Amino acid sequence: MTFDVMGLLLLGAETAEAVGNELSGGSNFYCPAGLLCINGTLLFQAVNFLVLAVILNFVFYKPIQKVLEDRENHILSKRKEAQQRLEDARRMAEQYEAELVDTRREAQEIVAQAEAEATSIRNQRLAEVQAEAKARLELAQAEVLRSREEALAGLQSEIDLLSKQITSKLLTTAGRPR
Repeated sequence: MTFDVMGLLLLGAETAEAVGNELSGGSNFYCPAGLLCINGTLLFQAVNFLVLAVILNFVFYKPIQKVLEDRENHILSKRKEAQQRLEDARRMAEQYEAELVDTRREAQEIVAQAEAEATSIRNQRLAEVQAEAKARLELAQAEVLRSREEALAGLQSEIDLLSKQITSKLLTTAGRPR
């Protein structure tokens, strides 16, 4: 009787034992332990186990191991990518902070410059207003002096006229007899 390897694989443990018994001469050796008997079937059971282990290795373990390795590599690459993105985000945040500091400083400089210009314009306008007020005051003082001099000149001429009238009346009344 000839057996091929695939035939042995398809046979269960009982079938392998029966085949082993057939090969060993048909004697049915009693095994008191029930599970492992050292006889001809042990060799077939060992070969059957090794063949099953090899098949399982090629059919299940290697593809599962490959899937697990691929998954681990995918996780590692995603972790590296996430770390790179985190570093990029940190660098961008630092850059934005630096730009924000520069912008604030520029804004403060612009505000300071505007305040300086406003102060300069205010001082210039104040000087112009003071100069205009001084000119008007001088003009008003000159007008008052001129008006005073005119009034004094008018009073002087009236005083002269009145004194001439008084003198002429006094002379006319003094020259008349009483």
